[in-house]
Amino acid sequence: MIVGLSVRFRSRFISACVLSLSLSGCLTMPSVEIPANLLVKCPAHLPEFSDGQADTTATVITETASIYHDCATRQRGLVDAVAEYQ
Repeated sequence: MIVGLSVRFRSRFISACVLSLSLSGCLTMPSVEIPANLLVKCPAHLPEFSDGQADTTATVITETASIYHDCATRQRGLVDAVAEYQ
């Protein structure tokens, strides 16, 4: 295995290997399982106003508020899930 090295060096080498392997077990982080529904990105594009009509404007504002609420709920859930494992 290690040929031509002194016994003292070999014992230190083996001790260093054992120490590094034992410490590597202490450094592993637990795996965090994030629910798939929290990993959905928020939409890149929001509804746009197509004309200046009041009913269209109200619909666009309602849709945008709904999209924001869904995204904010997912983001809060993601923060809570990550904080749970820290």
